Amino acid sequence: MAPATDLTPIAWPAPMALVEQAAVVDVTGELIGWCLPDTPDDAPHDVREGITVRRLAVLQGRCPACSAALVWGNRSTRRRAAAGGRAPAGVPHVPHRPTCAGNDLVLTEAIAWWRGAGAR
Repeated sequence: MAPATDLTPIAWPAPMALVEQAAVVDVTGELIGWCLPDTPDDAPHDVREGITVRRLAVLQGRCPACSAALVWGNRSTRRRAAAGGRAPAGVPHVPHRPTCAGNDLVLTEAIAWWRGAGAR
C-alpha cells in the first residue's frame, strides 16, 4: 500500500504552547527535524529550565536532568507505518520523572504560576 497522501500541511510558523514539541518526518518516516518552542526571555528560572531540559532531551535522546530516554519508534518502525498507509510516526515523548523540571505537570504548573493562572 502506498504512503498516505492526504496529509494536510501545517501553516508555518505554527503557534506552539511552551509544553509542545513536534517531530518533522517525511513520508518514509525519516526524521527531518524538530519543532521546539522558544524560551521566553522574561520567563522565570523554573520555566526556562523546564523548556531547556525538554529541548535537550529530544535533541540528545535522553534527559540531562532525570536520564529519561526519548520514546519513539525507530526509522524502521516509521517506514513500516508509512508503507502501510498510516501516519509515518508516533508521537515522540520523553517520560520525565515526576520531580524533573521537564515533566509535563511540573512545567505546566510553573507556567501557570508565571502567568498568574495558578498558585504554588
